[in-house]
Amino acid sequence: DHAQIGYQLALRWKSPATFLETIRFHHSPHLAEDAPELAYTVALANAFSVILHQNYGVLNPQLVMPDVLAYFQLNPDEPEMLEALFAKVCQEMDGAEDLLKSLRA
Repeated sequence: DHAQIGYQLALRWKSPATFLETIRFHHSPHLAEDAPELAYTVALANAFSVILHQNYGVLNPQLVMPDVLAYFQLNPDEPEMLEALFAKVCQEMDGAEDLLKSLRA
């Protein structure tokens, strides 16, 4: 899987231990010991990416792992905070995309 391949490449490139762990455990962030905050952040980013690209941008809390929701203190039965965070991330991504486009022009 891509997490294992990414881990092996990062290991070969002598990446810092926190990067190795984050790459390796972003689908199981509860296994991260040195930098769980990074692993959980990437796990949430991965879930948002799935929502954007495979779920047509329709937010479904079930697409975010329960332990990721718990880590960020997001209640799946009260999705308002998750929706606000998702909207903010989308807004930031749009801004980054606009910046990249302007640099290419």
